[in-house]
Amino acid sequence: MSERMNLDQELEALSLALERLPTPMPPPALVARVRRLGHLELAGRADEKLNRLLLAFVIFFAWTVNVVAFAAVRLLSGESLLRMATGSPFSWSAGYFVSAWLSGAAVLILVGIHVRRERGLA
Repeated sequence: MSERMNLDQELEALSLALERLPTPMPPPALVARVRRLGHLELAGRADEKLNRLLLAFVIFFAWTVNVVAFAAVRLLSGESLLRMATGSPFSWSAGYFVSAWLSGAAVLILVGIHVRRERGLA
């Protein structure tokens, strides 16, 4: 029993001696590197967020310009906005505007899928 108590006392003395030692500081180069990497990571996250917002704005802007252009073409030609012109260049313009809207929606869906995958990996 005395051997065990002696070991406990030695360990207690060793722990007190270790507590009195100063905490080792990392090298300044390592601290600078970690700070630089942290700043780069934060800048990358901010850039990704800005890219998503900018892409959403561009898609919304393209849709809006598409609708306004379609309305302008129809109004300048004297056609009704709701009546579909058949056999004229305006039917082709309507097809173009619809395809532009659908392609914008497809891009939006693909961006959403990409963001979900990105969040799943993070």
